[in-house]
Amino acid sequence: MRKYTIGIIAISFILVLIFGTFFQATPSVTEVLNALEKVDEFEYHAYIKEFEKSGNSTTILHGGVSLKKMEAYMEQVSIYEAGKSISQDAIYDDIYYFYELVISNGKVIINDTERTSLRHYTQNKRQFLKNATPFNWGRILIREFLINGTMVSIEKHEKTYVFVVEYQREEKSDYDLYKLNLNASIFVRDNLPVKLLINGTHTSIYLPTNEIRTIFATYEVNITYLYTSPEWLRELKSESVPLDTQKKPQNRKN
Repeated sequence: MRKYTIGIIAISFILVLIFGTFFQATPSVTEVLNALEKVDEFEYHAYIKEFEKSGNSTTILHGGVSLKKMEAYMEQVSIYEAGKSISQDAIYDDIYYFYELVISNGKVIINDTERTSLRHYTQNKRQFLKNATPFNWGRILIREFLINGTMVSIEKHEKTYVFVVEYQREEKSDYDLYKLNLNASIFVRDNLPVKLLINGTHTSIYLPTNEIRTIFATYEVNITYLYTSPEWLRELKSESVPLDTQKKPQNRKN
């Protein structure tokens, strides 16, 4: 009798696995946003290609935040026909670190390093880490698409849901009109975005002359919910360098 009971339990367990997966509810936008908000560690890796008449460019972005370690970083490398640029932002201890290198036509145009007190920017370090644009760029981008985009469909591929979104935005100033027309696929697993694919156009129009500039762009952004300090940040943390007290702190986006 006991072996039959064990057999029934085993069969029931298998059925729960099969039908539990089969009838798993599609996550809602609200559920994904809430899950994203509760994250205390993540990293993003982005690869961006831009194509226009005047030339093409490639940008690689790598950033992340750890509310456990109370630190964050972002590194951006852009390569274009005339040269390249590299920038790094980091928060560690109570320091905001910034580095920028710009090379154009073989000449160094900018080579600047700053170490300033984080208190110049905020009195709430945790909130700053959660919201500052450079470190949260991947998360901010996904939130923007989910909140202000138009949901076309939600497709299921094994354990991953793909949110297909259309996104249009228009901004106008005294002299310029800017238009974004993008299509995005957001890959969601266990209610958390793990990948974002974007393609579309960015058009700017200079109104006095009706001069039009159009950029076609493709983005691939991968997100993981672990955090590891990059080597350059680990080296910074081991250095004993005084803060820049003479320089006026830059207006960092937050």
